[in-house]
Amino acid sequence: MVHSSPLMANLSLPLGKFSSPVDLQTLQIIADSCPDLEYLQIAILIGDDETIILRYSGGTHPLRTLSVGSSSGSVPMAEEDTTVDTVKLARFIDMTFPQLESIITHTGQADNIWMKTWEFVRLCHEVRGDERMRLGVNRCTFAKI
Repeated sequence: MVHSSPLMANLSLPLGKFSSPVDLQTLQIIADSCPDLEYLQIAILIGDDETIILRYSGGTHPLRTLSVGSSSGSVPMAEEDTTVDTVKLARFIDMTFPQLESIITHTGQADNIWMKTWEFVRLCHEVRGDERMRLGVNRCTFAKI
């Protein structure tokens, strides 16, 4: 489906018991295959054994909204005791979708993990903005007149 519609702007896949969660590598393939995607609803398989490979995508993917869930089997039942590295997960999401404006969570779909992840994604955005400002100020400071 993804390969046959590379220009789609919205993709909504089922969440909950009818979902087929994808791993982060598959999420990256979807991002690469749908370069115009602005809205994505998807179940993502997360867990402490997930290997998160950070790859800078060039900062151009236009995804603005990620409506996300994770099936109960993909994370430990006691979410507050989970070993999911939300910082690495956030860095992956931020590097894959650098223009993301919101993550929508769903009750019973690892929402606590995704809310924490969104906090870190927002922090990544702020740090990137600060870095742009810093570099902009330095360019002006060192400009020849």
